[in-house]
Amino acid sequence: RAALMSSDFAEARKAYLFVRQLLGNDRVGVGRIDRNLIDVYMYLDDFAESKRRAQMALRTFTKLDDQAEIAKVRVNYANVLHRQDRHREAEKLYRLAGEYFESKNDINSAARC
Repeated sequence: RAALMSSDFAEARKAYLFVRQLLGNDRVGVGRIDRNLIDVYMYLDDFAESKRRAQMALRTFTKLDDQAEIAKVRVNYANVLHRQDRHREAEKLYRLAGEYFESKNDINSAARC
């Protein structure tokens, strides 16, 4: 995370992929790493890999029925769409995530959406 926050995206990718490998069968951990990789690949301008990581994370959290994590993945991928000037698609995902956060009284997260 430190590498991501300091804009060393190649190092962040390397670290996240290493941790992902260490997690083995920890589905929640792997899903969260995939969610973070959405941003990493976005900053590396690899939008196809960003999309793939979003799909992987969504599949994981859908199987686990973890609505909070699904909402977070939607926000991350909406950021990718926004960066690609695909604003209508991004808006739909932001709305879905925002509705979830509002239903949980998470006003801060809803406001960011």
